Amino acid sequence: MQSFVLCPFMVVVLDKTKKSGSNIITVSYTGVLSECPPIIGLAIRPSRYSHQLIREAGEFSLNLPSVSLLEDLDFCGKYSGKKYDKVLLRNIKLEPSEVIRSPIITEAPINLECKIRDILYLSKNGSSHDYFIADIVVFHRAIDFIIEKSQSLITANYDYLQLGKNLGKAFNVCKRKKGG
Repeated sequence: MQSFVLCPFMVVVLDKTKKSGSNIITVSYTGVLSECPPIIGLAIRPSRYSHQLIREAGEFSLNLPSVSLLEDLDFCGKYSGKKYDKVLLRNIKLEPSEVIRSPIITEAPINLECKIRDILYLSKNGSSHDYFIADIVVFHRAIDFIIEKSQSLITANYDYLQLGKNLGKAFNVCKRKKGG
């Protein structure tokens, strides 16, 4: 197995079949596609229950969990929303979004409200995932959230790790070689 490091997110989408009205899926295959306008992408297997929900809703919230949400993150990635109302079972607190219908996770320090721009059906050509491309229409950040002091998570080779140490500003860490 190759080594990889990813940032897991909790994606919330409307689910009218659930008493809570929402489903949460854990997604790590995400990426920034554009800064201006802000566009992100996330990859989801077509076999996942949330794939159809997100496709039909045309929107979702992307929530960066902190360590306090670790067990919820793990549960939402392990169990299918087809069988479980994960919001109710884990008592995950949601609140209304500003623009989209899908709610955001109250305890997550960063929440992105996203509207789907396009879907790349990569699975039609043998890929394991399809890629959802979405505009970030609203960005929420907890007032006290500081990335260097955060309880943010990453996954590395299926292990959960915590961020928290600033190693320097990007493009300013390397030393310029003499004569170069």
